[in-house]
Amino acid sequence: MKSITLKELIGSIIENARYIYIAANEHGLQEFHSYFMLEQGAVIEFPVYDDECLMELSPENINYMKQRFNNGNDLQKIEKAFIEGQKIEDIYFIYENGEIDFSNRAYIKLSNNTFITEQNFGPIGVTEIDLLIFTELEWIERVKRLQQNVKSYLKDVVSISNIS
Repeated sequence: MKSITLKELIGSIIENARYIYIAANEHGLQEFHSYFMLEQGAVIEFPVYDDECLMELSPENINYMKQRFNNGNDLQKIEKAFIEGQKIEDIYFIYENGEIDFSNRAYIKLSNNTFITEQNFGPIGVTEIDLLIFTELEWIERVKRLQQNVKSYLKDVVSISNIS
C-alpha cells in the first residue's frame, strides 16, 4: 500500500490550511486539529511519530483526511500569509527521557523560517488550544523555556534547551 513518508513531506509545499475546533469534546476538553493540503493534493496533519511513514494512503484514510479538511475552517488572513505557499524544510520531534513525547505534535519548519505546531487538547480557559506560529527566535526561546529536547528529521537529536 502506498503511503506518505516524512522524507516525501520534506520539500512539499503547503497549498492550503484549515482547522477544526471543538469547544468541549466528550471529556469536557477543548480540541483543535490543523489540516494541510499539499501541492500534490494529499491532506496531512501535524506529525506525532518520527517513524518514516506519516500516513498509509488507504481509501479510508484519504477520505477521512479530505472530509476533515473540507469540514474545517479557514485560517485567519495573517496565519495564511505565514503558512500557505511555503515549503516544508524540516520536522522537529519532541523527546522526553529519550522517547518521543506523544503529548506534543511536531514542529514544522517552513521555508520562510517560520515554525508551526499545534496544541490539541486542554481544559477550557486554561490551555492555549490553537495553531501556534513562531519566528525562529521565538521558537528557540519556547523550546528553551519549556526545556524541550527536539530531534530534527534531517539531523541528529538536538537539545536546544542548552543553547547559550
